[in-house]
Amino acid sequence: MDRQQTCKLRAKKLYEDVSWTHKMQAKQCDLYEARDTRLKILSIVLVALTSSGIFSGLFLDNRLVDIASAVLAFVSLFVTIDREARGYEVRRSACEQATNNFLPLRAKAEKLYLKLCCPNEELDVDEHELDLLQERYALLCSSMPPTSAKSKTLADKAKASGEMKILVDDDG
Repeated sequence: MDRQQTCKLRAKKLYEDVSWTHKMQAKQCDLYEARDTRLKILSIVLVALTSSGIFSGLFLDNRLVDIASAVLAFVSLFVTIDREARGYEVRRSACEQATNNFLPLRAKAEKLYLKLCCPNEELDVDEHELDLLQERYALLCSSMPPTSAKSKTLADKAKASGEMKILVDDDG
């Protein structure tokens, strides 16, 4: 295998790695957003039920309504505190930022790969650019937020369904 082919394969592998990492971060972002939304809705429903129970307690002298309202108030407070403590909004924001950081790197890797598909005299420059892109990728990976097994599963499904853009070799 000649140097041109080696660089081309490295560029394709880099593009695939960056695309995969980008997709994993995007799916993790979606998971955090879904969890946060579910907990917000649950919190709103619990507050509404608590309010209606307290309101009913003002007009009805029923110990059961008072106890149910107190329990709902406690659960509502717990859900709200738990949601804030888990910091899903902050985590989602960090994943979204990481996702956005990978976009320019993916575009550069794709451009370099396509450039390497056409033989040229600037192989040394291209190889140097590829090295820089791989270093940038490693740096971004070292500072990105962690992902979960569920985000990996979702990324696998996205790849299988054709949601991820995949490079095609110049021979087919």
